[in-house]
Amino acid sequence: MLEQAWGRNKARRLLAAGIALLLLLSAFSPAARAASDATAEAAYAQEETGTYSWGGVPIGGGGYVTGIVVHPTEPDLVYIRTDVGGIYRWNETTASWKQLVGWADRSQINLYGGESIAIDPTDPDVVYAALGKYDYLRPSDIYKSTDRGETWTATGLNANGAQVRMAANGGNRTAGERLAVDPNDGSVVFFGSRYDGLFRSGEGAAPGSWTRVAGLPVAGSSPHGVTFVLFDPSSGSPGEGSAVIYAGVHNSGVYRSSDYGDTWTLLTGSPAQPLRAAVDPNGKLYVAHGAGLAAYESGAWSDRTPAADTGKTFGSIAIDPANPDRLIAARKLDSHGNPIYRSEDGGATWETVPYERDIRVPWMPDWHWSSATSALAFDPFRPGRVWLTDWYYPWRTEDIDATPTVWRNDAKGLETVVNVANLVSPPGGGTILHSGIADNGGVRSPIAGRSAGFHLLYGNGRHPRADDDRHRRAAARPELRRPRRDVRLERRRPRGSRFGRLFGRRRHELYGVRLAALQGSARRQSRGVGDLARRHRMGAADGRYPLYGRPRRDLAEGGRRAVRTADGQPYFRQLLSASVGR
Repeated sequence: MLEQAWGRNKARRLLAAGIALLLLLSAFSPAARAASDATAEAAYAQEETGTYSWGGVPIGGGGYVTGIVVHPTEPDLVYIRTDVGGIYRWNETTASWKQLVGWADRSQINLYGGESIAIDPTDPDVVYAALGKYDYLRPSDIYKSTDRGETWTATGLNANGAQVRMAANGGNRTAGERLAVDPNDGSVVFFGSRYDGLFRSGEGAAPGSWTRVAGLPVAGSSPHGVTFVLFDPSSGSPGEGSAVIYAGVHNSGVYRSSDYGDTWTLLTGSPAQPLRAAVDPNGKLYVAHGAGLAAYESGAWSDRTPAADTGKTFGSIAIDPANPDRLIAARKLDSHGNPIYRSEDGGATWETVPYERDIRVPWMPDWHWSSATSALAFDPFRPGRVWLTDWYYPWRTEDIDATPTVWRNDAKGLETVVNVANLVSPPGGGTILHSGIADNGGVRSPIAGRSAGFHLLYGNGRHPRADDDRHRRAAARPELRRPRRDVRLERRRPRGSRFGRLFGRRRHELYGVRLAALQGSARRQSRGVGDLARRHRMGAADGRYPLYGRPRRDLAEGGRRAVRTADGQPYFRQLLSASVGR
């Protein structure tokens, strides 16, 4: 009896196995595969031809603002430049910034580097911009606008038959301004280049009007070259031009011309690495340089460096238009918390500016303040208002004399971060968008993209404050010390494979996300973003942990690898993975 029952059960099992095998084989038959492929391709084609309404996902700030220019005769007309994110104009009514290079397409991506900005003091509608992100890419040129940056015209700056090289994301990117307009004659424009010397136009930078100024020695100054050009308004009169012009040359010093730029003389004793300069209404020159602050008056130089930072780099100096003895300056180290100084006696004595922050960017970590401070400027129409720019934002205080001063970082419209990885909207857990960005780690937000919803997920190891806390945090949270063997890599099939099409999706559609407009060059810039997933799974939701180690390989390109935990769950099911240069 038992043998008969066993035989019947065995027969049933064999029959079921045979049917399952036939079904499986039929699923993988050429006809079935073709039908599945056709269905998948039709669905994909329908998606590709669908109507999408594309728009930016606002993050707000996060990139290096390398310079600021405030118009001296038009209230609230302020321009800023960034190293890779374009140039912007301030809107006082909406407390927002407007991108002025948004017209540049992919073939003109190099124009998103703002090498320098200059306004025409005699005409508030005219603004010039030197645009060129990298010295090995093109195009690069001086652009002119006669409607405050709404439209632009290339002026055709060339040297030896080639476009003049610029490097807004290169060394000494905060020096300036390299581009200057004579305040006594708006038709005269000068530009100091990194490799090709000094250029001049006497026709408002009209195409074909640029000529090279042979009298300024620039040998040995590349790749920083001419760091600033500055007119002395007191040396001329309206319509007649300014006779005295200063130019800073890297590894050489400060040069002076007394004949409208025709000939130049090195000022003996000038700082060898000048970065920025300002001249007061009486013709007294101040220079921020690689070893402090200096002043030039009556043919002599004097040191004006605050005693607490003797010998350190200062990158900015500004003079109050209402009081030539009132100065502000900032140390410029590649770190956070550079002190801001103010002086009431022309730099003879200084005091540190106490501060508080009125933070307008919700994802901003604590260490973002006066980071690699690049520029300072007084507002000539609002006494007490001072602007400051740094690694991440433009800051502004309404009362530089207050104790403490209160600085706000309005970043609406200012989108300067570099996306270095895929965008992922994980299943479940709410409509959250995760993104990896250079220099700031990763952020998460409601998919609607409201800036108020962004939160920093983790640091990228560059921030001293986060690194200082590494061991303390690890001790407090043992899971941060999870051994490396708990993570393994697993190769996935490449995009568009037959396996992927069989299931009606491609690799970049996994978990409901399509990737759009990724910056290919940026994919190769970042290391460490892949650890974002590990931080999140370990509960590091506040994002204050530096990275531990490096991700193994690029998930989004090339290697087609997926990182999994010991329990087999893919990290990128919850979060994005990095695109790591090989």
